[in-house]
Amino acid sequence: MLAFRSTPTIRGRVQALFLALLFGGGVAFSQNAPQGLPLRTNPVGMTLVQIPPGTFLMGTPARIVPCEACRGLGKRAAFIQEKKEARRCENCNGSGHVPCLYTHGRPHEDICYICAFCSGSGRMTCAACEGHGRVVPQVVGRMEVCQTCQGQGRMAQIPAWNQGIPAHPVTISRTPWFQTTEVTQGQWLRVMGTRPWREAPTDPSSRLLPGALEGESFPVQFVSWEDAQEFMSRLEALDPSFRYRLPTEAEWEYACRAGARTRYPTGDEEGVLAEFGWYAGREGHPEEARPKVAASKKPNAWGIFDMHGNLGEWCQDWLEPRYPAGPQTDPEGPASGFQKVCRGGSYLSAAGDAGSASREALDPRWRSPNTGFRVVSFPR
Repeated sequence: MLAFRSTPTIRGRVQALFLALLFGGGVAFSQNAPQGLPLRTNPVGMTLVQIPPGTFLMGTPARIVPCEACRGLGKRAAFIQEKKEARRCENCNGSGHVPCLYTHGRPHEDICYICAFCSGSGRMTCAACEGHGRVVPQVVGRMEVCQTCQGQGRMAQIPAWNQGIPAHPVTISRTPWFQTTEVTQGQWLRVMGTRPWREAPTDPSSRLLPGALEGESFPVQFVSWEDAQEFMSRLEALDPSFRYRLPTEAEWEYACRAGARTRYPTGDEEGVLAEFGWYAGREGHPEEARPKVAASKKPNAWGIFDMHGNLGEWCQDWLEPRYPAGPQTDPEGPASGFQKVCRGGSYLSAAGDAGSASREALDPRWRSPNTGFRVVSFPR
């Protein structure tokens, strides 16, 4: 009797078919995203958009602002002390005193009350020499060229490292399938069979550990970079026609900008951000300090949701505090490091930390309530 042994590829295809029937998914190519970009849905219900190749300016360029030292004038006052000996005070003629302004120099014997300013003496201390009778020459001032801005009146304001410096052109030559939402609890459960958001510590009185909300469409929390690698390894077994990984930092920012050059999808002002992402705002809102259902705000121009706020997202790269200078093509970051890049900001982030170029770095073993991920895939 012949024994049939299934291979991993066959098992993966059978599992993919089973999940497609069970969850109504399947490797289906559906309608197009905005700008005519193709969409597909994988066996566990993830929707992915194929982003086009292109070149963009990665990071935050330096801004030209008025010089703070000279207030934009290009010149500033330089004070020089003349080296001369003290001379007799001309205000009091060297006596150190002047007639009282209120009694006109008359002592209290000549008036009906004792003056509180001269104590009845009829004399006041000379303000010019402070009673010394002699004064030093006054400080002489003149305008000189501002050394801070070299007389230009303007200077470059260099952003901090976590806003991406230096800004440089990057070309994305590949066309990855980019997940349109963060990985949800339902997708995680179908692949991993675990609920990390239930196993995490909670503290209802804390903004950081308020207890996760549970539901099919909530983004998965409390997963490390290493957990994400295990997730994608198992996902490949369910969808063997594609390779899965985290997006590189360059791919993430390229997809986030979706052709825009501004901090947020349609502008640089905080008011724009509120239309596209969940974030803490200027003062923070403890009652809102939880992740929200995926895709509950507007998508960007390529139909991708929650790239600003909700959860910070793991990237594939090790941290490089300063980008390499000059043009890059499909950069993948340094070969080794201590922290992995996390992008997008979260529901706990201020607006400035949820921009297209905003970045932070975390230990790849770190699990937190405000960090999740999304995937990219490539055909085999």
